[in-house]
Amino acid sequence: MDLLEFEIRYRSFDGLSRKFNLGRTTEEICAMCQISSKGRLEKKLTDTDPNELKELTLETYSDYKLSFIEQQGTKTLGDYSLAEYVHRTEYELKVIKEMGFNSYLLVVADFINWAKNNQIPVGPGR
Repeated sequence: MDLLEFEIRYRSFDGLSRKFNLGRTTEEICAMCQISSKGRLEKKLTDTDPNELKELTLETYSDYKLSFIEQQGTKTLGDYSLAEYVHRTEYELKVIKEMGFNSYLLVVADFINWAKNNQIPVGPGR
């Protein structure tokens, strides 16, 4: 995992923790960011079925993430369980990585954060 992938994974799991007041420590968030070396995509993303990509994503889960989901995954947060949020986050992160968009999304996030900090309205749209 390169630095950009770690950064986007950290921001994603930190955001999930903050959104639902999970109270995760930096160490716990870093542990959630870890992935195994399994689940490598062997063909182009556009030639991969979404269900196949979900299966590959599950193969990347670390032992920590698997035990976390087993222990706390049934907590309901809004409309979905914590496990469903983790699975969706991992799937989205896999797509972002395979498309090569890690750096792009981090730059956009920096622009958005700067605008918000300088009272410039941001929202949906171009």
